[in-house]
Amino acid sequence: MLEIVSGILGILGFLISVVNLYFFFLARKKKLSICIKQFRVNTDYADMLTVYIRFDNLSEMPISITQIRLIVDGKYYDVFPCPMIAVEWKSSDNGKILHDYAIATHTDTINLNPLESAYKYLAFQIPRGSVSVDEKSLTFEICTNRGKKVQKSRSEERRVGKECIALC
Repeated sequence: MLEIVSGILGILGFLISVVNLYFFFLARKKKLSICIKQFRVNTDYADMLTVYIRFDNLSEMPISITQIRLIVDGKYYDVFPCPMIAVEWKSSDNGKILHDYAIATHTDTINLNPLESAYKYLAFQIPRGSVSVDEKSLTFEICTNRGKKVQKSRSEERRVGKECIALC
């Protein structure tokens, strides 16, 4: 009788270990959601594509986004290495400027703690005329410290139906 109980407990312990191992690797899985809020093409100096984007780390481990590239016609464009003004506005009272605000584009690694989100402006220098103002799709390649690089696209259909691109 003691041998049967110890055999059942051994099998039960093995099953619990397998389940724990499965959930351990499931928790370590990269769960990154990317939402492109808006983008625009600035033609003042060269064609600069500015993207306002949200990154959500949905996993229980930190993620660092080390590189983001825009893919246009099979060519890869890295994030522009110098910060530039993405948004600028002024507040005034009776014609007197009280505050001058500016938000610059992000150029460094994006570090996300577990269950954290971050909004960033990114700029890409692209050839003139390669992306139009009313572009229907954008393709990005995202490299992180956890796993291989992932390519994801954002098309007009996704913008209407579901605004987020999920990278899981």
